[in-house]
Amino acid sequence: MNECALFTNAGSIDDTAKSHLQTGGVTVLPYDEIWSYLSTWGQQLNKARETSDPPSEVKQTETKDGEKKNAAPTYKASISGKTSWAVAEALGKVSCIVLSLLCQG
Repeated sequence: MNECALFTNAGSIDDTAKSHLQTGGVTVLPYDEIWSYLSTWGQQLNKARETSDPPSEVKQTETKDGEKKNAAPTYKASISGKTSWAVAEALGKVSCIVLSLLCQG
């Protein structure tokens, strides 16, 4: 699931900016829909995880160094350690991978 959504208050971006974002694949949604969106997304991740067969979906990927690795989908959302815990709650904690940044400044 590769999606990008921008939650914003009505009128905070003009139609030109909104059109540009949509052309770039960004879905622009009302700010007050963020929690229901995250909850629905978490449910979709859980369903995908429960119904998938990861071994058949393993893909070979290449790292920046040219090393080949096997990668299977996790059906989890990657969130920063600085992300509001409310986001993890809305997604469902089992749907999240909390990333810790090596460089924080």
